[in-house]
Amino acid sequence: MLSRVIPNCSNLIAPLEEKISGMKSADKIIWSDMLREHFEFAQKSLSSRKAITLPKCSDQLWIVTDGSVTKRGIGATLYINRDGKVSLAGFFSAKLRKHQVLWLPCEIEALSIAASVKHFSPFIIQSKLQANVLTDSKPCVQGFEKLCRGEFSASPRVTSFLSVVSRYQVSVNHLSGRANIPSDFASRNAPVCTEPNCQVCCFISRTEDSVVRAVSIQDVLNDEFRLPFTTRSAWINIQSECPDLRRTHAHLKQGTRPSKKLTNIKDVKRYLNVASIAKDGLLVVRRCDPLAPPNELIIVPRNVLDGLVTALHIKLDHPSKHQLNLVLKRHFYALDMPKAAEQASDSCHTCASLKRFSTASSSSLQKTHRTWLAYLTWPTFLSATVNSYWSSEKL
Repeated sequence: MLSRVIPNCSNLIAPLEEKISGMKSADKIIWSDMLREHFEFAQKSLSSRKAITLPKCSDQLWIVTDGSVTKRGIGATLYINRDGKVSLAGFFSAKLRKHQVLWLPCEIEALSIAASVKHFSPFIIQSKLQANVLTDSKPCVQGFEKLCRGEFSASPRVTSFLSVVSRYQVSVNHLSGRANIPSDFASRNAPVCTEPNCQVCCFISRTEDSVVRAVSIQDVLNDEFRLPFTTRSAWINIQSECPDLRRTHAHLKQGTRPSKKLTNIKDVKRYLNVASIAKDGLLVVRRCDPLAPPNELIIVPRNVLDGLVTALHIKLDHPSKHQLNLVLKRHFYALDMPKAAEQASDSCHTCASLKRFSTASSSSLQKTHRTWLAYLTWPTFLSATVNSYWSSEKL
């Protein structure tokens, strides 16, 4: 209850909670000078309480969010607009996990938006008006606008977290960072939570795991889990938007082939060599492996191939190039697919940070040293030879 009316309440009582964590109710607390100072400071902070107003269903809700990568925290402040007057309705802050420091700032901001909307969802559901989220991250605002148009962001995490916003019919708008003082302070001063059953920490963990890394590469290779992005009805709509696949579908349905004089439809001719129409109208490539049931590979258009490979690379927790190619070849078919998989792995920031660089061997270093030594001593030898020649001529 205090966290709703006192700004940065969780940070104030964090030292006290750390002291009593793991203790039983019968255990005595050993008070130190530092612990007494924290206790007295927390007592004095009770005077800084803020009056909050419980939202009504007719109030306009404003959620101001912010996330901090350096301080590993997210925060939000809920405001309501009632009769033209803005009132404070509550605070929210939480600490992130250590590995999330490697995320991009826009991904932290997107997680802050998703967690804040989920935290204040009881008020959002009961409100008669559309709630508004204000963030100082323009990439998140642009990602939400692309999501409303049916497009996806370059970061699957941003798209996945912002999908929570669309679930509650909330709008996302940009707010200058200078005006976002309360949420910015809450995100930079979020406490370290040591309680294993904390509802806020469990929610953040479930939110990340459910949309980022719910599937492992080994589960897919062992056929223990269905690969994401394999819904056939969605791929039928995607294939219908590709002109090359539309033409391929028409040729296969009519039993015709394009004229040999046409040289600008190389992709169509390559599709016709391997493609066939499934019962539901999807263009597939039938694959028959020895001692295995026949399989239908979904044909992926060129314009969505890079996005699909990148999404699978992140969804499967950054597999190697070989593992990614195995998964793609088992479920999809695309022109130049190995090249797209290699490009997705090479352009991944996480994979690049974990890559090991080969060190030069001692033999190669000695060979290089001898080469440079010969190169540097050759002018001296040539100068001495010329001088001796002219000296003999003079004699």
